[in-house]
Amino acid sequence: MRICLAGGTSPIAVYRQLARAMASAVDEQGQVLEYILVPGDERIDVSNADQRNETMLRSVFQELLDDGQAQLLSWPDGPGSAYTMDAQLNELTAEDGTLFDLCYLGIGADGHTAGLFPGYHKPLSGRTVDTIAPSHPYKRVSLTLEAIRACKHTRFLVGSRRKEQALARFADRDPSCIASGAITRDTVVFVLS
Repeated sequence: MRICLAGGTSPIAVYRQLARAMASAVDEQGQVLEYILVPGDERIDVSNADQRNETMLRSVFQELLDDGQAQLLSWPDGPGSAYTMDAQLNELTAEDGTLFDLCYLGIGADGHTAGLFPGYHKPLSGRTVDTIAPSHPYKRVSLTLEAIRACKHTRFLVGSRRKEQALARFADRDPSCIASGAITRDTVVFVLS
């Protein structure tokens, strides 16, 4: 199962529950499921590894990673990161064109999702992009909306503080809310308190 994961701190509690459920999940034949986990975006050129989404994801899904039940595809730190991830994504794309079975995203107060911030993102391919965040750490790499929409199921996990306007713009599919561009036919939003 291929899962795209949001970064930041809002989804941590949900991810802990997800990791427990994943550890015991089986398919129709009773075989333990295996997972490929992909951060939707990453902070690059940071001085502290704790600022990277990968660090949080490794911490939450460590047991599954250690047991070999899950593999985490990493965005390399530094130049060429987006190109490297794009090459890894080639291996994940299914025959029907889907990239992910499930995609977890967040919505920022400014309407951003993944590392796609209003004002600046430069596509490098149809699936990855170099971007600049409005706050430190500034340099980011991200999946594009095209890559995010290439999923079967999308779940937005949104912290409720200071997000009311962004959620209203999202619900209206306002193009100024970048997250609204990630809406698919199977999108569900969970507002976390």
